[in-house]
Amino acid sequence: ANVLMRHAITKDEAENLIDMIPRIKAEPYQSGDFRQINEHYESIIKTRDCEQLITLTMSIYQKKHFLMSRNRKFSAQEETFMKRAEDMLFDELSVALAIPKGQVKAYIASRVGK
Repeated sequence: ANVLMRHAITKDEAENLIDMIPRIKAEPYQSGDFRQINEHYESIIKTRDCEQLITLTMSIYQKKHFLMSRNRKFSAQEETFMKRAEDMLFDELSVALAIPKGQVKAYIASRVGK
């Protein structure tokens, strides 16, 4: 079987990636077509690129809070994509940083200062 394998990121790469989080521009993907939104999110997830996963997660999170602040419904599909992207990202960072996956979010928060 032809399976695309890539090397996991290093600890230095993981820390550099986390340090750049405050500078990442998260802009929610705008489309009224759920099929198009799903294709866009799926294409990013398939890359398994950590920077793109961070941007995707932050963008969907931003959209979620924007809608909730206006008492509007947030798509369960988008919630699922956000969780998938975050899960993949935390898996990668957990391995690179040699910490349990459950501690990755706190590690990011402490490093970013939020």
